[in-house]
Amino acid sequence: MSTEPGQLQFGDDPHALDHLMDGLRFQVTDDDVDPVEADESVSSALALIGRITETDIATDWFQARHSRIGDPSWHPPGP
Repeated sequence: MSTEPGQLQFGDDPHALDHLMDGLRFQVTDDDVDPVEADESVSSALALIGRITETDIATDWFQARHSRIGDPSWHPPGP
């Protein structure tokens, strides 16, 4: 993902993940110059997470049994 002029980035090193984002596309602006569908943005986010964790999120994570999914007794912590 390249940085477009006027695009806001934050943090100590706003380009720290650039080397992992090759070929990924996100909808980061409101213009329609190069629109990205929501599905592609989500898919790109999962691919980036997979690259960071060195796990194939698309298969390993989704097909694995997760302890908090499907447990009707679990509720998110309250404030």
